Amino acid sequence: MFGWDELRFFLAVAETGSLSGAARMLRVDHATVGRRLTALEQNLETTLVDRQAHRCVLTDAGHLVLGRALEMQNLAFSIQRVLDHAQQGVAGTVLVSAPPVLVRNLLVASVVKLRARFPNIRLVLSGDAASVSLSKRQADIALRLSRPTEREVVVRKLGEMEFGLYASSSYLAGRNGADFEFIASTEKCANVPHEQWLRKYAAGRAIVFENDDLSTHLEAARSGVGIAALPRFIADHVPELLRVSSEQDMVREIWLLTHRDARRSPVMRAVIQFLAELVQTHSHLGCSTAPALCPASEPCPDAGTDG
Repeated sequence: MFGWDELRFFLAVAETGSLSGAARMLRVDHATVGRRLTALEQNLETTLVDRQAHRCVLTDAGHLVLGRALEMQNLAFSIQRVLDHAQQGVAGTVLVSAPPVLVRNLLVASVVKLRARFPNIRLVLSGDAASVSLSKRQADIALRLSRPTEREVVVRKLGEMEFGLYASSSYLAGRNGADFEFIASTEKCANVPHEQWLRKYAAGRAIVFENDDLSTHLEAARSGVGIAALPRFIADHVPELLRVSSEQDMVREIWLLTHRDARRSPVMRAVIQFLAELVQTHSHLGCSTAPALCPASEPCPDAGTDG
């Protein structure tokens, strides 16, 4: 009879597409992955993976097993979350994933406040531009700038990040609107809402610098490179920067996600409440309504529109 451990190796091969990729993911050697996969196939008396020269391809039987194995993985992670959080009380480690702009300019400066209130909570911050998976335990809590749609997570709208157009006073001196130049993101981020807003305002005028990090945009604007779309909670406090346009700011929503199984633990509730208060009380981040956690598949009351 096979066990969950053998299925872990099969899932890693299915996800990475190779034995070496699975070995890196599981932090074991290549031979161990091959041996465990072979043991699973022998127990099931069927071939799950076609091992080709440079990749592994699932057989028809492998695809059938994959769906059930993913269900078992979710159940195993769910059991571990329940046990972890039941034993912690208001103490333990919480991994929070958030966009780099929030990690660098909001969360890091607030760790001291969290420690003062909850000295037995250890916060691990991950500045991820890409979304992470809560179901795979890549994070306990995630902050995002658009409402998620994943199953098995609950969400809460924490606030709204206002954006404005900024440039240095030296850049704007003696320059008229027709000569404005802009700092933008690369094509990879062309669909990001604040990027679309900036390019609409630019209306064909020159893009002179591209980068996908908002902190870099701020430094470029402060150095006199051009005009950037920046979060007001940061840019309003930079003396060298001036607001370029008085037209209505654009807004991106800030959403908190956590897994259904974990949100009831004391340590998770403590961190969630702390993050909610932090955003709500910060200038240009808070909003008039911040609903309680609700399933991602259902509308939150007073939550506004999806970002």
